[in-house]
Amino acid sequence: MTRMAIEGLTLRLGSRQFCDKLCLDFEPGQIWGVLGPNGSGKTTLLHTLAGLHSPQDGRVWLAERELAQWPVRERAQQLGILLQSDDSSFPAPVRECAMLGRHPHLEPWQWESAEDWARVDEALERVGLSHIAGRDQRLLSGGERQRLKLATLMVQAPGIWLLDEPTNHLDLHHQVQLLEDLTGEVRRQNQLLLMSLHDLNLAARLCDHLVLLYGDGRVEAGPLAELFESDRLSRLYGHPIRALHDGGQCWMVPG
Repeated sequence: MTRMAIEGLTLRLGSRQFCDKLCLDFEPGQIWGVLGPNGSGKTTLLHTLAGLHSPQDGRVWLAERELAQWPVRERAQQLGILLQSDDSSFPAPVRECAMLGRHPHLEPWQWESAEDWARVDEALERVGLSHIAGRDQRLLSGGERQRLKLATLMVQAPGIWLLDEPTNHLDLHHQVQLLEDLTGEVRRQNQLLLMSLHDLNLAARLCDHLVLLYGDGRVEAGPLAELFESDRLSRLYGHPIRALHDGGQCWMVPG
């Protein structure tokens, strides 16, 4: 059970300040949605939690140890990130690309085992790519590439999942099916997941906690039940949002 926390975190990019001295504790078993308008710092926050971006001030803690003190390989065993953009275009079969997720768990020069390949095959089956496991990854569609990235992260099997806009290029079926499958597993395994999303109703369906980034330094964070309300979300996005209630569920729609 890996915990993560941020202490006194200040993030800026150029003249934009995303947060100032932010403190948050992320507990195992939680699903956090990171919401905010374009340019509000969602990607910067996730990159900082992954160790890819250095904050202007403050610290990120991973399992009671400052993130910067973790060796890269050990950190990758605990924490995995799905990048919003990935320019990898090297020629390789889908199955071999997914195996890259297993490399943090292998010793230098260690060959992949039958168990490692079984993990790959299981992940490709879960994302619906097993039938094209031998296809060159350069020939995949945008949605297929996104599913391959998710499969690779499944093979990595981190305790903490950081997903930057995981619904990119995915059709409605795969958005719901894959993310419900993943969030369900995270809860069962008592892991932790944070993901940036633009779909408010998908966030309500999957998440139990929210981080709201306003893009001007203001941040609100806490349980979804406290923050998922139309007036607050209207202020967040600078656009009227109405709440529709149907059968005990609440749906947010543009006003």
